[in-house]
Amino acid sequence: MEKLPILLMPEKTGYILLKFSDLAYAKAEGAYVRIRTAGGESALLTGKLKQLESILYGAAFFRCHHSSLVNLHFVKKIKTDDGVWLLLMEGEAVPVSREKRKGLMERMYRL
Repeated sequence: MEKLPILLMPEKTGYILLKFSDLAYAKAEGAYVRIRTAGGESALLTGKLKQLESILYGAAFFRCHHSSLVNLHFVKKIKTDDGVWLLLMEGEAVPVSREKRKGLMERMYRL
């Protein structure tokens, strides 16, 4: 049986165990991070987005905005008509900052 990397993240009432492959995206909310899973579940974690980004470094995750970290395997479409947005399989739309656009395309080609 193949072992997948597991993320152990603190929340207000304990810890969440999450496979990296199940994490669709994360969004900063002040001193917390809101995560969304492949199944559409949501959890509010304590900590900073930068901490989560450092844990997920090297995986298929990309910091597309100062407040957003996306699992590129969940990107269904890149919308470019009104700014750049990542449309995810769950129907979420995540903005891409101007500074991150070139890096996004480079990462997408390497997947």
